[in-house]
Amino acid sequence: MGATILTFALSLFEGQDALCSQQDVFILITAAFGLVLWALADTAIYALVHTNSISVVGGSMTVLKAYHNPDTETFSNWMLCCLASRFAIMLGRAVRRVPAMIPAK
Repeated sequence: MGATILTFALSLFEGQDALCSQQDVFILITAAFGLVLWALADTAIYALVHTNSISVVGGSMTVLKAYHNPDTETFSNWMLCCLASRFAIMLGRAVRRVPAMIPAK
């Protein structure tokens, strides 16, 4: 969690554009809404859907930035992301989806 807070703090001062562009405000509001839905979720499956949605919204900004400025993201970063996605796909095929998302009692 400390690394996440440090990354956020650095992004405020070392970012690409102004402190809070219109896109940033939209993403932050969308993520905050997703966090509220996650907190109100009654079951683990809904919480998982909300947290994954927040990740997609946040990741979309990285993809847009890489599209407009391809030299700002390293090749190794994209390869590790692809490898992690591949492992997630293999895990999804190996176990049943909904029971794997619900914690054991």
